[in-house]
Amino acid sequence: MSRFRIAVGLLGFACAASAAGADLGSKPFRVIVPFTPGSGSDTLGRLFAPKIGEAFSQQVVVDNRAGAGSTIGTALVGAATPDGHTLLVTSSGFAGSASIYPKLP
Repeated sequence: MSRFRIAVGLLGFACAASAAGADLGSKPFRVIVPFTPGSGSDTLGRLFAPKIGEAFSQQVVVDNRAGAGSTIGTALVGAATPDGHTLLVTSSGFAGSASIYPKLP
């Protein structure tokens, strides 16, 4: 992954967090990956986690919550406190979940 892409990702994250008015220095970041360890999304999340930690001088925890076509982990992020400390790393395949699962959480 190029440094440019990492920088753009971190910039986007910082803008979203500041727009939400988040106090980013209060607790560790949690990166939810709704797939098994070793998957592409997990690899991407583990590449970004140290960069986020360095950028904000905070601990970052990668949490794999696999199952149900990624809806378990995604629902966890959706129910999280909107404080800017919980992030989701998923694939574009999640967009199709709405047609497969009629009642998503």
